[in-house]
Amino acid sequence: MLENPTYTGRLYWNRLDSRAHKQGVGPVVRRSPDEWVEADERHEALITDEQFERARAEMQRRSTGQGGNRRRRPQKRPYLLRGIVHCATGHNPLRMQGRSRKGEPTYYTCGYRTSYGDRAAEAVGHGKWQYVREDSLMTLIDSIFATRIFGADRLAHFGRQSASLTGELRDRDGDKRKRLAGQIAAVEQKIERQLAAIEAGVDPVEVGRRIRELKAERAEARSVLP
Repeated sequence: MLENPTYTGRLYWNRLDSRAHKQGVGPVVRRSPDEWVEADERHEALITDEQFERARAEMQRRSTGQGGNRRRRPQKRPYLLRGIVHCATGHNPLRMQGRSRKGEPTYYTCGYRTSYGDRAAEAVGHGKWQYVREDSLMTLIDSIFATRIFGADRLAHFGRQSASLTGELRDRDGDKRKRLAGQIAAVEQKIERQLAAIEAGVDPVEVGRRIRELKAERAEARSVLP
């Protein structure tokens, strides 16, 4: 909420560039705020513009080290898997936080319920608490290293994994080729219909503009065809 202007009632378009993602050649890219287009109308605001700007200024001040001389307390116990363990119990993967209690083993817990509430957690089957012990994870990790990284069957395992990955990539390329081929065929049909429109008496200037757009779309699809 502190970083999203939508909560002030403002609506923006053109925030994301998904062209590369749609063609399967890249991720969705967030455009610069200078490229955003603000809608003329607003929806009901949850916070005022002044509150939003004050919060953003405070976050900027803290990020530049101007928020005081407070220092983080050194951790009394290191978490071996800090930043590595994620939970995906019915929701998108979330990083699990390390926890420890006196006299109990260290564990990692998911904060989905804390962030989204009890109802949301129950809806995805998350439960009130979701945690995993560190020693259980370390046993599993040691086993993987002992058998698949340094074990006698490491080369055989790598061969199977490599063959499986190669097959997945081949299938993915085949699907991508089919999709792009279908897109190119559809564009060529549209070009043919535009040419027929000229013969039917439609303004050739407008048709010519549309044909140039379609040819550019076809060239772009051909350029990424594997």
